[in-house]
Amino acid sequence: MINVILTVAIVAVVVVGLLLLYGGINRSIKAQTLQTHFITAEAAIRRAYASAPQYPTGPIHNSIRSQMPSNAIRGSGATRDIVTPWGGEITAGAGTTPGTSTTASDTNFWIVAEGVPAEACYSLATSYLRRDGVDEVQASSTGTATWNVVGDVASVEQRCGTGRQARVAIVFRG
Repeated sequence: MINVILTVAIVAVVVVGLLLLYGGINRSIKAQTLQTHFITAEAAIRRAYASAPQYPTGPIHNSIRSQMPSNAIRGSGATRDIVTPWGGEITAGAGTTPGTSTTASDTNFWIVAEGVPAEACYSLATSYLRRDGVDEVQASSTGTATWNVVGDVASVEQRCGTGRQARVAIVFRG
């Protein structure tokens, strides 16, 4: 009887350990996938507008949907969206103010990821800090909070918060 109880206890500990390991690996894979989506979007935007005099007014993410991986697309036809692994939208536009595309810009464009967990916000934002070709990294803990420029790891951690609805924006130099 003691052997059975001991066996069940060992199996329970192993199962719990495997579930925790799976959760950590899954979060890491999703964060890496988000970064891959940003890299792909940046390259597609740079290619699409390489010979243009400026980035146009209005959203520019619609022009790169066909170049994104299939796991980054939700919907069909004209209603397709570029999405994060958590289902939040990825958008892009001209200028230096994330989320707005009211003026054309000959120098900057931005890419925004909405509705990501804080740890993914942190991972993405810190990977773009002080990178050539990046003017600013901005983050907020919710979709309604004000954008905040982040310049170091501590400010990224503070701005991404602790929730599951953070957002992060990268403002690139053209």
